[in-house]
Parts: sequence; C-alpha cells; structure tokens
Amino acid sequence: MKIIHSLEEMNIKEPIVFAIGFFDGIHKGHQEILNQTKKLAAKKSAKSGIITFYPHPLSVIFPENPVKLLLTQTEKYEILKKYNLDIIIEIKPDIEFLHQSHEEFLNKLKKFSNLKGIIVGENFTFGYKGSGNAETMKKFFKNEVEVKKINLIKNTLADNTVISSTNIRKFIADGNMREAMKFLGRPYFIADKIVHGFKRGSELLGIPTANLEYGFERMLPSDGVYATYIEVKGNKHPSITNIGTNPTFNDKERTIETFILDFDEEIYGQTVKLEWIEKIRDEIKFEKYQDLILQIKKDIKKAEEILKRPNN
Repeated sequence: MKIIHSLEEMNIKEPIVFAIGFFDGIHKGHQEILNQTKKLAAKKSAKSGIITFYPHPLSVIFPENPVKLLLTQTEKYEILKKYNLDIIIEIKPDIEFLHQSHEEFLNKLKKFSNLKGIIVGENFTFGYKGSGNAETMKKFFKNEVEVKKINLIKNTLADNTVISSTNIRKFIADGNMREAMKFLGRPYFIADKIVHGFKRGSELLGIPTANLEYGFERMLPSDGVYATYIEVKGNKHPSITNIGTNPTFNDKERTIETFILDFDEEIYGQTVKLEWIEKIRDEIKFEKYQDLILQIKKDIKKAEEILKRPNN
C-alpha cells in the first residue's frame, strides 16, 4: 500500500478506481464504500485507492475548535491495510486548498486519463463551501468516469440512526459505548503509551492502575468508570477504567487509569490498546478515600459481570 501526499505525485499508469473521503473511524458506512471500491476496481480490471485528508478540513477552518478524531493516522492506515488498497493519497488541506472551487478539484482529477471510477458517500461534499457532491462529479465526468454514490446506511439496531462519524462521536461523548460499537463494527479503542501517574492506586488504594497517555485531538468518552479490555503485547485482558479528574482528590488534570484484572506485570512505557465496552457509572466525589475503595471493589465486580456476557 503506497502512501503519497498530493495528486501531483501520483504516477500509476494502470486504470484506477478511487474512494474519496476523510474516513474517520472507518465505520460500517466507510466499510461499505471501501468494499464497493474494491468491487468496481475488479470489474474494471483496475487498481484501487483512496483520496483522503489530514488534518480534518473543519479543524483547519476552525483551529480553535478542532474535530476530535476516532482514529489516529497510524491506526487508520493499519485498518486500511486489510482492504489491500494499492495507493492512498493523503492531501494536507490548507486554507488555499479549501477555498478551491469544486471545478478546480475535478479538473485535477481529470488529468488522470486512467481514472475509471470514483466512489463517495451520499453526504460527501467538496470544493469551497461544499459546493460539489456526487451529482456534480457525474455531470462533470459524464460517461468518462463511473461515479457511484453509496447511500447512507441506517443502523436498524439503533432506531434507524444514520451511521456517521459525527453520530459516533456523540455516542462516545455521552459514554454510550455500546451504540458506538454497533456503528463501528468493533469496540471503540484508544492506543497509546503507559505513563507514570499519581501512584495513588498502588500506594494509597491498594489497586494499581496503568495510566494511558492520549493525544489532544483524540475523541474521549465522558468522565466515569467503564468496563474495558486492554491489549498488552498482543494479549487481551479484562479491565476497568476510570477517565476524569478524580474529584475525590481534587485533581485538575484529566487522566485515563486502568486496573487490569488478574494481572501483575510492569508495563510502564509500553504501547497498549484500550477497548471501551460499557459505562458503569459517572465519577463520584467521596468524602473519604476508604469509601472510594469500597466503590471501586463494587465497580470491579460489575465490570467482571459485563465482560463475561456473550459477544464481549
């Protein structure tokens, strides 16, 4: 899978079919677009690829309020490997690029005489102020390039809500990890390094926790206690995770602390993958830390019950 960073860099001589989009989360809707891209490429005996963007265009337009992402670039590419794409064109959208008309973008694509197909989602727009869409592409290319629009998928298990990155972010912000999981087709995860924390878990509470680092642009669940799985060195372990500011201790910094069940290894500095399964409760401020210990023991029991259920 070759990765380049501009349309001008592309030098594939064979026929090619592209999917275009940001693909944050690579949720079930994106998966359908990617599958259709592979299908159309096979039909036309063509290579397959995607044209995507980083950072998120809205983060460029509104830098004071950046979009919280469901995947890092590295994680996105790791998932995309499964689709055996031939090429990824990752465009860095600056203000100049985002002010281009949709005709300018299409004219750049038209330079590829071997372009045989384009697949986009129903809500995909491009060009200044989103003036272009799938219908614009169809009119522009006429019969020269096959343009397919994939209709938005609604999840019948979630009140027919449209599967989108925006809706998944809303679920995560509400701590509704089950709904996020239905839309993603997998548990929401954050992968990063284990770093030093306040050491209260082991020294004061007798419940040692691993403190997970996270990027500022990453979408985080709402504060509270969650049943989770943590993957360490390729092995998955049941765990319980607190995210928040530890109100009992009047902390200000927002941290992610995970207690791994039946586990006793030093993992400081290692990169782990934390899967969020279900929220147990909101954060609570306790007057005595002894009361916190009692509550944590109840939470651990609840997490064990959740993680023993089928399909967890």
